Amino acid sequence: MINLQGLDLSKLIINIKYIYNGVQMMTFDSEVELMKVARCHDNAKLVLRIATDDSKAVCRLSVKFGATLKCSRLLLERAKELGLDVIGVSFHVGSGCTDPETYSQAISDARYVFDMGAELGYNMTLLDIGGGFPGSENTKLKFEEIAAVINPALDKYFPVDCGVRIIAEPGRYYIASAYTLAVSIIAKKVIMKEQSSSDEEEDWANDRTLMYYVNDGVYGSFNCILYDHAHVLFLHDVDFMQIECQTYWLTYTLNQFQLPLDEIAVQTEFIMLQHLDQVLNNI
Repeated sequence: MINLQGLDLSKLIINIKYIYNGVQMMTFDSEVELMKVARCHDNAKLVLRIATDDSKAVCRLSVKFGATLKCSRLLLERAKELGLDVIGVSFHVGSGCTDPETYSQAISDARYVFDMGAELGYNMTLLDIGGGFPGSENTKLKFEEIAAVINPALDKYFPVDCGVRIIAEPGRYYIASAYTLAVSIIAKKVIMKEQSSSDEEEDWANDRTLMYYVNDGVYGSFNCILYDHAHVLFLHDVDFMQIECQTYWLTYTLNQFQLPLDEIAVQTEFIMLQHLDQVLNNI
């Protein structure tokens, strides 16, 4: 099943004719999409995407994607009139879900739509519970907490012997913590305070901030800062670098110089870090 966060829900006719040639399963959430499929791919196996209450998600998806329960009945009736085969239901509670009960309500709503379909003569056999699962340990809502809500809801509304195949989209869960990004420090800038609180030499370090530039940014690997509201965890292997210097408050800048520099391209955050002159000398 192709489901590219709306690309499959808003298909071009040429895509249905050629790109989807041989692809049987696809999602829909509007009458317009049903008309396109009926015109160009009337033997498709359709999955109705329903809207969810994703008000507590970091990135809300139901603002654009998914049909309400009221619209779902109308869409199923229209699909029946067009002779199209609807085989299941899908939903997505939003990226970065913070309330596990959202899954329970969405599964309940999916059961309601399954029953609608049965009344119209459809034999639905697929439920896609989407994604939104956390992929790292530093999140408020843990995967185990979500599973503790999903499993009882599935047992209640879609028991094992009901004949429904249940799938999910756990991309973030598998990938988010699987890699560590290595970047190079390519420049350093010393920023002095306009006014110093003391003239004593030992306070000199407190009057400056060191800014380090790395060779990646939000137009590259750090696009998650913009699109997923991610909080980047900065890792610094002091032992490997063999640095023995005083620790300062520093600023690191995520900046990709290959693209035009603008305010969005620069992401700064104060962190505790050791002075990196020895590293810079080796670049």
